Amino acid sequence: MSHRGYSKVGNGGRGGCGQGAFKKKKTIEDYVYYVGSARQASDYEITTEFVINHIRKTYTDGEDIATALETLQDVDVKDWKPQIETSVDLDDQIRATEEKQYGMEYKMEYDDFMKRKKSYKNNKTRAYGLILER
Repeated sequence: MSHRGYSKVGNGGRGGCGQGAFKKKKTIEDYVYYVGSARQASDYEITTEFVINHIRKTYTDGEDIATALETLQDVDVKDWKPQIETSVDLDDQIRATEEKQYGMEYKMEYDDFMKRKKSYKNNKTRAYGLILER
């Protein structure tokens, strides 16, 4: 006998409405911290993990603030700052060309650094607000 159209998960079999049929995917609004209740300890880790993953997936450069929240350590943004290279070629023409190229690369990397630094600062404020809402 063919079982096409029937699923053990989701619709409860023939024409029935099993538990999976109306299961709603949880959103950030479904995760809150409970203070002073029996649920506090058990839900704390689950809520924290969900909030951090939400930040990681939805914030611009969210990985940076997510890492800071997981480690409970502020990220040292100086580590992201690019270093400019200098040419060591003895030929003046080649050295000038390389210096120009290094300068252009440095400018692009520095622009990215400043955007990431700004995102991190903005994300700290947003994450603080999000956590306080929970």
